[in-house]
Amino acid sequence: MNDSEWPSADNGVSHAPAGETSVTDRPVRTVVRNFTFMLTSHGLTWALSIIIMVLGPRILSVTDVGNLRFAQAFVGFFALVAPLGMTTYIVKTVARDSTIAGQLLYNALAIVAVWTAVLSVAALVGGHLLGYGRQVNSLLIVFCVIMVFTSLDQQTAATFQGLQKMGGLAVWAAIQELVATVLGVFVLVRGWGAIWFAATVMLSLAVQFVANAWRARPLLSQRARLDPRLCRAMIIGGLPYLLNGAMLLIYGTIDIPILEHFAGSETVAWYAIAYQWIGVPSFFAAVVITALLPSLAAHGRTITPEAAAQANKALRLVSVFGAPVAVGLALISSEGLALLYGGHYSHSASVMQILSVHLPVVSIDMVFGTVLIAVDRQRAWLMVGIAAGVFNVLANFVVIPWTVREYGNGAVGSALITVATELLVMVGAILLRPSGVLDRSTASFCSRAALAALAMVPAVLAIDNAWIGFKVGLGMVVFGVAALVLRLGSPSDVRRGVRQVRMATRRT
Repeated sequence: MNDSEWPSADNGVSHAPAGETSVTDRPVRTVVRNFTFMLTSHGLTWALSIIIMVLGPRILSVTDVGNLRFAQAFVGFFALVAPLGMTTYIVKTVARDSTIAGQLLYNALAIVAVWTAVLSVAALVGGHLLGYGRQVNSLLIVFCVIMVFTSLDQQTAATFQGLQKMGGLAVWAAIQELVATVLGVFVLVRGWGAIWFAATVMLSLAVQFVANAWRARPLLSQRARLDPRLCRAMIIGGLPYLLNGAMLLIYGTIDIPILEHFAGSETVAWYAIAYQWIGVPSFFAAVVITALLPSLAAHGRTITPEAAAQANKALRLVSVFGAPVAVGLALISSEGLALLYGGHYSHSASVMQILSVHLPVVSIDMVFGTVLIAVDRQRAWLMVGIAAGVFNVLANFVVIPWTVREYGNGAVGSALITVATELLVMVGAILLRPSGVLDRSTASFCSRAALAALAMVPAVLAIDNAWIGFKVGLGMVVFGVAALVLRLGSPSDVRRGVRQVRMATRRT
């Protein structure tokens, strides 16, 4: 079998054998079911992660928090090339031809196992040569092991995602977070420090990987053999996605080492706390695109009316969720951080307010990026990422030192450039979007969602001295009323959504 006979994620054709139903023939309820599976799982993991997000910075020192975030970002630059872009390649290829799933997975696991071992050695040698302290180098070891487990599990998860069988993934993701939370709380309470705290994440990810690999055994028993030609085809096929993901991760994390260089680990901790709280609600957009990608990819390069409708629905979902959450987090940032951490992270409040703009923008960008990748426009999307990466690096080198001098808080500069970069990406995505995506009706809906969220501002500011819980409640009521007035939805829509989540939870 030559390379041209291997199914390509770029061919736009479904290869299901005669008598077998292709992905494009599956009812839309498959997408809805997968979405509700993942939403339920991520909702649980979100609730569990908050426990660690609150306890960690309260018990660990500011330096420990900064070193954790720095080590994670350092290994992250190696981790971005660990999957070699094969995860997206697998999702698209399996979505278009399910018969090759086992063979793709077997070879992907073999490639990633060897490659992550090489990357781990490179990361550890790099940390030693750069003269990082003992704690940082120890953390690098832990995060390298995390990289190995995560990269391997991504291949298994991508295969199930391409098959649109995400119920098991949802269950084990929740179990992984539960294990990490229980062990993390135990380590924090015992006062064992940052290294053992990071190790709890490593152990929980190992549990998740073993569970998902065990579930994939039936797939691996189908023609599971190492094929150098298929490995080569997968690496070449994944290259555009690798470069795309690399650029997105670079402009998303390059500010951490720059910030550490100009302002130190304490400022990195201020930025990390703000970023993690703004980043938590992005789980919703992640769930949306996880369910969306295989469904859109199954249609090939053509955006059918059905595919455009799914993309527009995704844009509406992330807008109506992200806008009010972003405004709400900005309004309660100072009180919330003081309540959770006392005065240790007061400098994070202004950073969090700036980054709140980032949440709905990045959620919309995630949907746009998924649509462009699904229809094989990843090369054009890569150009947007390169432009954003260059802008981000250059701007951070200018703005971070300036905010250190002017405000004594370089994290403010990082936050400003992060928001500006995502806005730049959004402009590029809008220009590249396929016809029918972000139509006039969807654009109007997103604008009205933003207006409904902004209606919360005067209401909450009017009761500035009130209890934070009352502010949150009032904000939710104001947004709900504004949403009804602006016709963003109806009570029946809410009831239908709740019913779907309940059904998915019961089935899981």
